[in-house]
Amino acid sequence: MERETVLAPRPARRHGHVQLPGAVGEWEHGLTSLSGYDAAPIRNVCWWILVICTCGLAALVASWRPDWELYFRKKPCSLRSCTHVLVAHDDGNVFVEAIHIHQVEPGSQANEESDCYLGRVEGPCTSRLVRYFEHRHLRYVFDHQRERFTLYVGLEKNQTFEKLHTLARTETRELPSRTLRLALDGRNNIDVEVKGYLHLLFKEVLHPFFIFQILAIGLWTFERYYYYAACIFIVSTVSIGISLVETRRNLVRLRDMVLFRGTVTRLTTPLDAPEQTETVNSEDLLPGDVILIPPEGIVMSCDAVLLTSGCVVNESMLTGESVPVAKAPLPPTAPDGSAAYDADKHKVHSLFNGTHVLYTRAAAAWAVVVRTGFKTSKGELVRSILFPKETKFKFYRDGMRFVGLLLIAALLGFIYTIIILNSHGVSPLEILVRAFDLMTTVVPPALPAGMTVGTVYPLHRL
Repeated sequence: MERETVLAPRPARRHGHVQLPGAVGEWEHGLTSLSGYDAAPIRNVCWWILVICTCGLAALVASWRPDWELYFRKKPCSLRSCTHVLVAHDDGNVFVEAIHIHQVEPGSQANEESDCYLGRVEGPCTSRLVRYFEHRHLRYVFDHQRERFTLYVGLEKNQTFEKLHTLARTETRELPSRTLRLALDGRNNIDVEVKGYLHLLFKEVLHPFFIFQILAIGLWTFERYYYYAACIFIVSTVSIGISLVETRRNLVRLRDMVLFRGTVTRLTTPLDAPEQTETVNSEDLLPGDVILIPPEGIVMSCDAVLLTSGCVVNESMLTGESVPVAKAPLPPTAPDGSAAYDADKHKVHSLFNGTHVLYTRAAAAWAVVVRTGFKTSKGELVRSILFPKETKFKFYRDGMRFVGLLLIAALLGFIYTIIILNSHGVSPLEILVRAFDLMTTVVPPALPAGMTVGTVYPLHRL
């Protein structure tokens, strides 16, 4: 198997920090930098002391900025020994991902050489450790030879036509052991995680706007504005409930739409040898497996390259095109002089996940799996829905500017109120109450509820 290099280190200015080139599939991952961090017991103890002393305020801020918590609790280190990585995107967002370590059992002698050749195992072939982290359903595996993480890909990159045919027709197939491939590729499924209502509720309530709203309701209750506080509480509760129901409903709908489980026939012998097959679950498929395309057709559960016979495929699920498309088997050599197979360039030989093979032109057709799970064309489509590129609408930008101006006015009024009331000998408690009351008047706490209702209702009509 080949790999696509994602981390091309430039001269690092701090330990464990790697700058990434922006030209490698920006729409797919858009990574700009990667930093490694390791456990620091003293820092961790200081962190929990800070959380206790601030009555949980530090933990609340950390829920908004997880990178700040990482800076405080962990120490920078090399990527080889890190337990967490800080992933930065070109849109300014940062994410903290944990490092997973998988020990692979030794396989056959033929597979041992292939396993070590990958460069993703450490030490002798009898003791294999695979270090990786997952980010937005893509797996980045540590290359121990080059001291960097790489975006792990299947067989869709840097594979010649001849190599794909060789993988299916030779005895050893030049593939790593199945255990190692499973550790690197994962199971072949597109499972959209649907969070529970409690998790979504905490995520919604911990938003800075709603925290401000809760504090405002408490302030009004303290001032005995019971009716107004009750109205804002009811409106906020309804808006949060509407947002939770709509969010979870969309996730459930997407999960049910993309989830597919079935059985496929997998070849267990070389393609040119006497045929021996087994029926397996589609989730157990891995890149390099050779699967049967029956004459009556099948719904594809992976991306594959057609090796024998032709077929007719309905690709409306991916392209929206209602006219079936004819597919031809992959020739032994590229007729256009291409150095390697490319799924986008050689679509006439490719079968994509989610498409429906209507029928084959011969008794049976064989295809070699090249991509599984979220790496498939269908998986890319789902990831683009789950993690869309940030679009800065003029309405949103103007709204944030308006809120910023209100906040500046509220702060100026807050300072002015403290100065004036203090000069008149008002008690400190009364000064704070009046100053915060002014802030809740200038910045309306009902704004989040209004924005939520105003957003959900048009989306519901669409």
